[in-house]
Amino acid sequence: MRTDISQWVIHFIHRRNPETDPAFFSAEPDTFEPLDQPDGFTYAGKPLFLSPQYDNDWNLEPDASAFGVLRKILHDGFLKAGWSYRRTKAGLLPTIYGPKAAVCFTEMPLHGLIDYAITRNSELTVQNYGLAFLRNELFEAGARPVIYGTSSPHREADKNDSFGGIGLRTLHSSLGIGLREQYRYVATNLTRKTKMDWTHEREWRWADVNERFEEPGMAFFLQNGSYSFSKLIILVQSDKEAKQIVGELRNLYDAGSNNYDRDYDRALISNTGVLSFESLSKLRVDMQKVRLDDLPLQSIPKIKQVIVEAATLKKVKEAVEEAKRVAHAASQELFTKNGDSGPAGFSNLATHDGHSEITQALLQLEHATVVEGSYLLCSITNFPVQSMDVNEAGARAAAKYLTEALGQPFYVRTVWD
Repeated sequence: MRTDISQWVIHFIHRRNPETDPAFFSAEPDTFEPLDQPDGFTYAGKPLFLSPQYDNDWNLEPDASAFGVLRKILHDGFLKAGWSYRRTKAGLLPTIYGPKAAVCFTEMPLHGLIDYAITRNSELTVQNYGLAFLRNELFEAGARPVIYGTSSPHREADKNDSFGGIGLRTLHSSLGIGLREQYRYVATNLTRKTKMDWTHEREWRWADVNERFEEPGMAFFLQNGSYSFSKLIILVQSDKEAKQIVGELRNLYDAGSNNYDRDYDRALISNTGVLSFESLSKLRVDMQKVRLDDLPLQSIPKIKQVIVEAATLKKVKEAVEEAKRVAHAASQELFTKNGDSGPAGFSNLATHDGHSEITQALLQLEHATVVEGSYLLCSITNFPVQSMDVNEAGARAAAKYLTEALGQPFYVRTVWD
């Protein structure tokens, strides 16, 4: 059996690096605000800007960790296409050619990726976080192997060429690679004098060449009418991170859609495994030959389907009704003493364990909704005043009661009005 071939193709995730982000080197001349970079161009050369709403939805620090970037990707439900900037002697240059930004993958087997991640980790280019897709399904979604070099010497389009100005960096039309396929090109030079060799990465790329999608990248958790994936493997460093991601997958499953009402593919979320590199050492596998294909994928952590018993539904329903009475009494007591005084605001209750039968019962009874990673209970506190102190008093009393009655932590979330 060949150990250098796998049915899985991996997108590696790295931490954000301000030194290779053009937003930190370009600004509006009047306001000095960062200048938005195009997410792509039409084939006529018009720039496209699709990212701002998604960037504002989940703000990442300029040097966010790879784990933080992974969490945002899962929440967004798509892999953002980019230009793969690199620092060169000529400055910061994109390495994706043509009008379409791309998502990059590698079909190196897992054992090769582990060694490669260690080798290139000092460059912040490759780290032990990623998403693995089945190669045939990725092909169906539109991804293709890259083109390593051309038969003619590398040449870029200038203003006199018909391809000039269509993209951040474009190949000359004489090379024979059309605008639709330029995203696949990787500059390659295997001569003995000036060597440029990335062939060991066995890279694949995806781009929206048919201009079909609303989001600036390749959807996987977001449903679309063009393709879908049957399974996914998320790669993380530690078992602790794997446990956290499984919990967040449960949250996405229960939410059902992102903040822009784009539906998640719940079938894929439920068939997504989370593999930590820490756990590999416990599986008795040869780290010099290991492939994703060889692992017992059925044992990789996934979200659990929770069955809510009728008795639990009854218990939760009764507890919620009592919590409402407790909240009202506590708010009434403080209101009688101080009136509708102090700053305005409101308080709700939240809980966090999506795999709990109690939480799933709250969802079924429509007492809880998924908001920003938590399960929010909005119907418990409804005292008719604006006083934040009065509302919070009721919420605290209700949280204490539910924690004791249902055996699971409930917390108070207070927001200024």
